[in-house]
Amino acid sequence: MKDFVSEYEKRYDEECGGPQWWSLIINEVWTDMLRKAGTVDEVDQMLATIEAGTYFDTSPGPLRFMGEELVGINH
Repeated sequence: MKDFVSEYEKRYDEECGGPQWWSLIINEVWTDMLRKAGTVDEVDQMLATIEAGTYFDTSPGPLRFMGEELVGINH
């Protein structure tokens, strides 16, 4: 992550803050979700992968979707 922050700040001449981190993590989650779902076309399979509590690899560490108790769906 230090390398990412350093490269980002050098390239764009601005501080690497929350929105930049969030964008990176979202891209990592989507990429890993598609890989683990084994498809880029089957939305039901993608949702099943998310809803199964699958952990996705991100720079800060593993991340999974949760929240069924709070919002009624697990993503």
